[in-house]
Order: sequence, then structure tokens, then C-alpha cells
Amino acid sequence: AKLNNPDNFEDAYFILLKQLERVDIKRGSHETLQQFAKRVDRELETTKMSELTYMYEQYIYAGKSYNFDAIKMKESWEYLINRTSS
Repeated sequence: AKLNNPDNFEDAYFILLKQLERVDIKRGSHETLQQFAKRVDRELETTKMSELTYMYEQYIYAGKSYNFDAIKMKESWEYLINRTSS
């Protein structure tokens, strides 16, 4: 995913959710994204999923006007993908 383009953020986030499912970390139907992110962070001993989810939600709700830190987002995303890929 080309994460330097904000339009790809949503796709990248869903790729990450699919990747987490592959390692048996699946979002419950009752869980908010934030609750799920906290659980992922507990299991992986990180804070990256919460950070990424916060940015994702800001992006979704604020749309194009949200000016997020693309470098930080990309680092968090890559970290989580790497942590869950064997």
C-alpha cells in the first residue's frame, strides 16, 4: 500500500485488519475500533494499533481536512504488519 497518499489509508487499515485476523486477532462484532486496538496492543505489547486507529478515525471523520503524520502512520502500520507476519 502506498501510504504516502491519504486516500490509501483506508485500504491499508483494512489490509492490517485482515493480517491480524490471520494471526487469530479478530475484531469482535461488539468491539469499537478503539477497544479492538487496545486489545491488539495488549497482545502485541505495543501502542501502535491505538495510535494508528486514532489517526484512522480522525481521517474517516474529518475527511480530507485531517492533516495526519504520514510518516508516523506508515511506521506504525509497517511495525504491526511485520509483527504479525512470520
